[in-house]
Amino acid sequence: NIGITATNKKSVVKSFFGKTVDDSTLAAIANAVDGATVRMSLKQRLSGKSLYLSWFDEGVDAGRSIFRDEDGKLVVHNDIFIIENSSKHKGKGVEFFLNQVQALRDAGVDRIETHAAGDAKDEFNGYYTWPRMGYDGMMTDEAFDRLPSSCRESLGKSRSVLDLFELPGGKEAWKEHGSDIYDATFDLNDDSRSMKVLAA
Repeated sequence: NIGITATNKKSVVKSFFGKTVDDSTLAAIANAVDGATVRMSLKQRLSGKSLYLSWFDEGVDAGRSIFRDEDGKLVVHNDIFIIENSSKHKGKGVEFFLNQVQALRDAGVDRIETHAAGDAKDEFNGYYTWPRMGYDGMMTDEAFDRLPSSCRESLGKSRSVLDLFELPGGKEAWKEHGSDIYDATFDLNDDSRSMKVLAA
């Protein structure tokens, strides 16, 4: 019960994915719920075109860009994903993400990229939520400097947020002192660190 709107939808989708992708998979990629209408459009990037999927519902705003990187690998960038506190979909973020991961793996996508935004004082909590789901990325020098000395010493030269999460008290330290992860990436390949964190 998902509607996909686009001119020449089948040919456009096949040109990006290299194969036919059904509406239910596209809906899961967009994190859409039953009854939603997913809108599809083409956008220009510096390195070529991207396929943009978006949908809106009560208290939810989601948009995803699909493109191929310089090595020809399929990448999805989660541009925006907001579930307001007043939304009937509040609390379903994990469910939406699990469905998206499975759909992207089925569609042959290599990885998801996003800007995991926020900090302890911000309304956005992606900086903390997405690493808990398996995203990794490099913390800024400013965020690293705010961490307790024990965490900084254990990390050494590493700036990986998932490396921090593996340390005793690392998650709690990041929740309190962390901030935006501008290059957050979820590796969709079998046995990747991201998939192992998600399955844990």
